[in-house]
Amino acid sequence: MDKARVLNRVYASSLPGRAKTIMFYLVNRSNKELTCFPAIPTIARETGLSERTVQRALKELCAEGYIVKTPRYRKNGSQSSNLYLLVVKNDNQADDSAFSYFDKIPIYRNCHRGGDSCVPP
Repeated sequence: MDKARVLNRVYASSLPGRAKTIMFYLVNRSNKELTCFPAIPTIARETGLSERTVQRALKELCAEGYIVKTPRYRKNGSQSSNLYLLVVKNDNQADDSAFSYFDKIPIYRNCHRGGDSCVPP
């Protein structure tokens, strides 16, 4: 997976500026598997945006298929920060293929397909 392809997709998009800012932040924070897990207050502080603006931007990115958001939980059951998977799409890739990464990890299997998490359109 390639961060450059994600960036090119964002540059070519018609996403609002706030969503592009958050996407660039997530690309910068992601690992080689294109996943990261920053907390919303951390994203807000480091981008200079409000927490509510960050939440709106993340919702837009989910709805447009740029990210897949998966909740993470601590051992005591309380929610931790979300895990974000950056989606690289090309002409040969099916819309649901972003889930294949999470389906290989037993703790995340199927948890991203329900609740308040979002899936690519």
